Amino acid sequence: MIVAANAFALALAWWQRWPIELLLVSYWLQSAVIAWYGRRRILAIRRFVYGKTCYDLDAPGDEHARGEMLKQSIVKSAAGIALFYHAVVFVMLVILLQVHGTRVTLPDLLGIAAAGAAFLYTHRASFLRNLENDRSGEPPIRTLMFLSLQRVLPMHLIMVFGLGLGYGGAMFLFGALKTIADVAMHRVERRLLAGRG
Repeated sequence: MIVAANAFALALAWWQRWPIELLLVSYWLQSAVIAWYGRRRILAIRRFVYGKTCYDLDAPGDEHARGEMLKQSIVKSAAGIALFYHAVVFVMLVILLQVHGTRVTLPDLLGIAAAGAAFLYTHRASFLRNLENDRSGEPPIRTLMFLSLQRVLPMHLIMVFGLGLGYGGAMFLFGALKTIADVAMHRVERRLLAGRG
């Protein structure tokens, strides 16, 4: 599903001959979706590991209070990092659009929305599967926080190095990097969190 969603976004971009910055806008939406579901996942867990300590939020008394405070602190930190990142990247994208004189048309907006919907569907399905896994285990909460943030690194790479490659080169490089990173981080997440119970 991850490969299909990335392929769909790339096919839309190629078909409509988007400049690379419009493809980056669709992937900016994807990173926002990842951050959103990452936050929801952390909020949903009832048992988790932090350092060497396991917290059970269904336990009574002080353990519940300490665990809930820790979870809320992690969520606020992750949300702060994600908001800062997305604000910086959004500003960079606006600057790129203005520097290149890119006009965003209604078909462009519809295409970006369609790519965003594909990413939303894919990551929602992954989120629901992850919730089931989390209920039967004790996921490390810091790992959950950082894994979703790691999946947006290719966007930085293409912004720095890829735009000088020309349309086809940048499109291929970004598409390949982004898809590989998505699949790799999905597998890393599964392996790191497997058997936590």
